[in-house]
Amino acid sequence: MNQEIIQRYINEFRRYISSVLKPNIGLEIDIYNCGNEGAVLIIFFKPGGKSIDKEINEFNTIADVLNSIEQNFVGGNISGMTFKGTNMMMDQNRILLIKESNKDEWSSTQLKEDLNNIFQPPSKKKKV
Repeated sequence: MNQEIIQRYINEFRRYISSVLKPNIGLEIDIYNCGNEGAVLIIFFKPGGKSIDKEINEFNTIADVLNSIEQNFVGGNISGMTFKGTNMMMDQNRILLIKESNKDEWSSTQLKEDLNNIFQPPSKKKKV
């Protein structure tokens, strides 16, 4: 995955989301570039912290990344899993984005859709 494309997406993401956050909230973004598969971005909200990007390059696949980080989103044997499009998972202090390498997934249009999903997540349908 082209690192410049990832960085452009992150810079735009930070610019848009910072405009709605309190001024003292930093964004720490861990970048796991998985080559042709895409990338995993973990966005941490850090009250009183600095905004920094950390490139973590020792992983070749998205499954390797998910197996190595603390997460409760995907379990079991995920070595054969593939991820298409943009997959987003959120918990209290972070957002996990899994994006395939397709350039459309890293575009400004997709960024706006990703931000819309963060700020207006799909509502759960009530079962009757």
